[in-house]
Amino acid sequence: MKKVLKTHHGDVNLPAFFPDATRTTIKSVDTHAVLATHTPCMVMNTYHLANLGLVDIIAEQGGLHAFPGWNRPIITDSGGFQAMSLVREFNTGGRFTEDGVIFQDAAGNKLELTPESCIDYQLKLGSDIIMILDDCTKPDMPMREQLKSVERTIRWAKRAREHFDKVTHGAKTKPLIFSIVQGGADRELRRTCAVELTKFNFDGYAFGGFPINEAGQLQEETMQAVVDDTPAEAFKYAMGVGTPEQIVKSVAMGYDLFDVVIPTREARHRKLFIWNGKPEELDLNTDFYSSITMKNLSLQNDSEPIDPHCDCHTCQNYSRAYVHALFRADQSVAGQLASIHNLRFYAKLMKLLS
Repeated sequence: MKKVLKTHHGDVNLPAFFPDATRTTIKSVDTHAVLATHTPCMVMNTYHLANLGLVDIIAEQGGLHAFPGWNRPIITDSGGFQAMSLVREFNTGGRFTEDGVIFQDAAGNKLELTPESCIDYQLKLGSDIIMILDDCTKPDMPMREQLKSVERTIRWAKRAREHFDKVTHGAKTKPLIFSIVQGGADRELRRTCAVELTKFNFDGYAFGGFPINEAGQLQEETMQAVVDDTPAEAFKYAMGVGTPEQIVKSVAMGYDLFDVVIPTREARHRKLFIWNGKPEELDLNTDFYSSITMKNLSLQNDSEPIDPHCDCHTCQNYSRAYVHALFRADQSVAGQLASIHNLRFYAKLMKLLS
């Protein structure tokens, strides 16, 4: 039986890929072009929207769906990963407290996120799936820091769940609420975090942190903890996964949802994914795809589409030579056409995996 994610902005057949529209837009591509790729949903970021002072503006404009013209499901990430990056790693002046995370930019401007304010922001934005605030770490951090992170993530999860239940009490409709499992690269610590989070009865559980190790391989053992140690009926979200073959492996583990910048970032850097034959006839456990780069001069006279097996707008209307020429001329539409193609590739992959 196929698993379906039901939201107030439509149902999503799983597995599904959520491209990153961090500040309400996917770089180089407007929402109508994204919709045409059969991409069913997008992920946006609470920290970035709050830091830009956009939360109230978006709410006044009708919410996250009305603002960019996207009437399909939206996940809003909490900002935990940005806290790890900006506060833990780059030490921009912010700090962690028991109450939450205080961000500070170079000009001294501050923004505080707490488990409660994160919920409030996302409810105001009108998200379909709310991610709670977590304490994210890198895998190579000392065990004492990993333990602190897990303990704090669990305490914050309890606060977030209680606040969500309080402010949505009596509401006719509510968004789904997901928690994020931390624990670095330690399997037992991941298990502990996952088991404790299940006590708060979230709709979904995500693998947080870094699912890919320094060798570019999936952290399969620790990723499995999220699937094995949370309720079978709950949704499983592999945040930051990944390449096409990593998604195939993660679906086999039991993951339902994915988000990563790879398809659109690679597209802007002239790398496009192509099928190694008719998609429906390929074995996804083998080398089912390859890539081409628009930096390759051999493409400048190539009249073929990017991929003869692709039905995207780019492949149906333009040649490799044309897209190559656009990149050489530094035309912004080049990134758009390439992104459209890669997004369609990912959407098709999800369909084949369902």
